[in-house]
Amino acid sequence: MAPGPDEITVALKELRAEADRWVRAADVLRSAATALVGRALPPAAFSFTGAGVAGIYEDLRTKTFARLSAGAANADAIATALRMSADAYESDEASGAHRMNRIY
Repeated sequence: MAPGPDEITVALKELRAEADRWVRAADVLRSAATALVGRALPPAAFSFTGAGVAGIYEDLRTKTFARLSAGAANADAIATALRMSADAYESDEASGAHRMNRIY
C-alpha cells in the first residue's frame, strides 16, 4: 500500500531535519579546523625537546586541519544530498498528484 500524504510529509520533514543535523556537524568540524589555525607554534617552543618535535607537531596540526576540513565538506555534501532527495521526492509526488488530478 502506498504511503499517505501525512506519511510523506513526515518523511520529508525527517530528511530535512537530518540534513540540518549534518550541517551542525559540519559547523563543529569547521570550527575545530579553524581553531587549529591559531595553534601554530614556533620551533623555539620545542627547543627543550630538540628540533624534530616541532616538525612532528606541525605535521600533526596540518594533517588534523586537513581531515577536519574534509570532514566538514563531506558533512555539508551529505546535508545537500538529503535536501536534494527530499526536494526531488516532493517534486515527484506533486507531479504525480497533478497527473492523477488530470485523469480523474
